[in-house]
Amino acid sequence: MVPRPFPHRKPSPEAREAMGASALALGTKVECTPRHREIHEAMGAVCRATGHRYVKLLASGDCAIMSLMAALEGPILVPDQGGWKGFRAYADIFDLRVETLRTELGAIDPEGLREAFSRVRPEAFFITSFAGYMAEQPMREIGKICREEGVFLVEDASGAIGDERLADGRHADAIVCSTGPQEIINVVSGGFVSTDRKELLGSAPEVATACRISPVTCAGIVEELRSARRRVGRLVGYSDILKEEVPGAIHMGRRGVCVGLGLEEPRRFAEAAKEGGLVTDLGYTFLTPCPRYDRFLGPGVVVELKRLEVLEMGEERVLEMAGILRECMD
Repeated sequence: MVPRPFPHRKPSPEAREAMGASALALGTKVECTPRHREIHEAMGAVCRATGHRYVKLLASGDCAIMSLMAALEGPILVPDQGGWKGFRAYADIFDLRVETLRTELGAIDPEGLREAFSRVRPEAFFITSFAGYMAEQPMREIGKICREEGVFLVEDASGAIGDERLADGRHADAIVCSTGPQEIINVVSGGFVSTDRKELLGSAPEVATACRISPVTCAGIVEELRSARRRVGRLVGYSDILKEEVPGAIHMGRRGVCVGLGLEEPRRFAEAAKEGGLVTDLGYTFLTPCPRYDRFLGPGVVVELKRLEVLEMGEERVLEMAGILRECMD
């Protein structure tokens, strides 16, 4: 018997209700400005989540990255894998030289980072909270080294906002985040950058103008942030279960919100898993074949738990998922 499909990640009912109310009010309020109620409330919610004093809400996480890169002269340092592909793409747009840090499938060794700084001398270091969404980065140690070396640290917290240890303004100089589909905060579009350096938020007015956020999106962000910590915790817990239940898991012993599996013929495996029932209720797979830069550069797949509505799932469904994965390995 084919298993029941797994519930896909969607904006919470509370977020959809708030966004609907905001949409119905469009045309009855003043032009969208930082004084707009939904925008003001979202700015406060993000500041409370990151611990930073200032925030700029934008149309996407990529816009947030571009707004920071517009203020830099370079070079910038990025991990050799497990980072966001936009780090490199947008650096090219702003003519920033990019240097690469060698990692362990995306996971950063603090001592290796210190050595890289002495060799490269970057202006800024761009990383994601979880390497490829699979392995927690040692943000406290990384932040300490960056402060000592005078390197501006940018943390992409799209997969970690709300976490008890990550997305913490005490460690990162700036935190960028997407609030688009399948992220911890999912309101279909939007993003933000937070920092204690207010001057950075006004450094790229042309980007801010082109990437203005909707108050409807802001209304959803406020509601999604309320359940962010619970969502991250559930994803980490379910990832740990999969790592224990399925052979070939990488980054054992590290927290993550997705699970990487090293194996041969990843595309064939992903297709077999889809046929075996690893699909969402929309009919989409939630396995990503590798190698790919924003996951890991080795043969395998990533089980994208963050694409699922994990707050509607119990552990029995994760064990069911593990069973299908093991069957596809036989």
